[in-house]
Parts: sequence; C-alpha cells; structure tokens
Amino acid sequence: MVKDCKIGIISDEVFWLLDKFIDWAQKNEVKNCELRTVNGQYIQELSPSMAKQSALLLRKAGITVNALAAGLGKCDLANSEQVDKHLKMVPRLVENARIFGTNKIRLFAGWRCRDIPGTWDGIVAFCGRVLAELPDDMMFLVENEAATGCASLSDVAVLCLSLKNDVRIASLFDPGNYVYDTGTMNVLFRMGYGINDLIEAELKKYSRLIKIVHCKNATGGSLMTSRTARTVGLGDGEIDYRRLLKKLESLEVIAPLDLEPHRLEAGQQLSERTRATPGGEGYGSPVNAEHDLNVIRSILTA
Repeated sequence: MVKDCKIGIISDEVFWLLDKFIDWAQKNEVKNCELRTVNGQYIQELSPSMAKQSALLLRKAGITVNALAAGLGKCDLANSEQVDKHLKMVPRLVENARIFGTNKIRLFAGWRCRDIPGTWDGIVAFCGRVLAELPDDMMFLVENEAATGCASLSDVAVLCLSLKNDVRIASLFDPGNYVYDTGTMNVLFRMGYGINDLIEAELKKYSRLIKIVHCKNATGGSLMTSRTARTVGLGDGEIDYRRLLKKLESLEVIAPLDLEPHRLEAGQQLSERTRATPGGEGYGSPVNAEHDLNVIRSILTA
C-alpha cells in the first residue's frame, strides 16, 4: 500500500539485547529496524567501537537501520545545562549514524513544555542550534508527540517553516501519539470530528514531510479528559490503520513502517530508569511485537 514499504521495528521494543533481537528478526523475516538502545545503552551514549561491533552483527544478519531513535531534545529547553548536554549529543549521534549506515536521527521538540509561555521560540532556537551542528548529508526527523511542542504533523510542518524549510529536518510521523493529545482531541470531539478525520486532513497537506511512519495504536485519551490514554494492539485502538495506509498510498508517500508496540505483557513492570526518564526501552515484548507485525502484514496483503 505504501511505496518502498519496508516493515521495521524499534529493536528494544522486542529485546533490549541486540543478539536476541537479531534472532527474533531473522525468525520473523524483519529486515529493518530503528535503534534507541543497544544492549541497554542509549544510542546517543554508545561508543564508536561498540557501534561498529553492533553494526557488523546487523549487517551480517541482513538488517538495515532505518534511523537512530535518539532522545535528542527530550529535555527542559528552559534549562541551559540540559540544553547544552543535548547539543553535545549531536557529534556522537552523527558518527554512530554513519557507522550504522543511516542518515536519519530522531529529534524531539522539547519535553513536557507545550503549555509553558515562550516555549515555541525556545523550540525553534534549540532546533536551529542542533541543525547548525548537522552535516548536509544527515537529517533530523521530528516525532510528533503530545508531551512536546509538536503534537501533530501540522505542528512539525510549522516548525519546518520556522526553520526556513531546511531540507535536513522532516517528520517522523506517529499516528498513535494523536490519541494522547487530549486537548486537541476534546476540541475535535465537541466539533463532531474524529481522530482519523484529523489525521487524513493533515496528511493531505503535509505528507511530503514524512520520512518514517511509527506504527502503534492507543485508546482512551481522545474523547474526554477523564479517560487515560494507553497503548494497545495495532488493530485495537482508535487509529484506523487500514484507512491510514490507503491514504498514504494515494499520496505516494515513500516511507518505512516501523512498529512500536510500546505496551507491557501481563506481569511485566517498567524499569526504574524508564519510570524516571521515559525512554521506552522498558517495553520490550516479543509477543506484542509479533502481534503487531502480523496485523500490519495482514493489512498490507489484504
């Protein structure tokens, strides 16, 4: 349905150990991935020597790295120490991206900052500073995320415009994250619109910015503030992936589809580190990964 439709997955959403992920990927014929952590170490902290060893294992297994799912920008942009720390991540991320054979690095528009006065100027300034450190052959992909200053694809489009449409910045499109944006969703609900209507309208305007699609689903957050959003199976949430993929196909979007199951199995608990700094790596579940993989494949082959 989507041109260049390569199905991938964030590796630590399956196993945090790279060799176990590789075994799973080969068993399930998954040939693409994103890297957020490698053997428990964040990609922005991974040494070049460890990156080279890991890249060799992936290449031998025939697995391509679509992007580095870095936590760059996931900080308080009003805190100069945190900002400086994140700016210093860029050279290592660029080096590791080259080692893993990708030119795409994830970027967040701040963290838990959306309703703070003056936030937008700070986001634009921060993104401008990280872009100044980025070589011309690399790209930052801004993920739309309700906890940041860019909750939607249209927000990412405005950010790109604010940065003079620099070709090195584009969209890592996550439809499931719309469910967590309760403010926007409540407005839509009162106006009689649905979440899938909003997504389709945004795709019509801004699909050209999309370089990767994160495939996850969620429920419970889009109709009233008393409900709490939670991630569910890819075919079970509020995002209509069959409709979404048809729309992407009609718009001739060329982008990998990277799964992000992002939910716990029964009896699983998050690590203390994930609770403190929500990086996502504590959600690894081969059961959930295989479920979502089967769902996306069934949609694509229907």
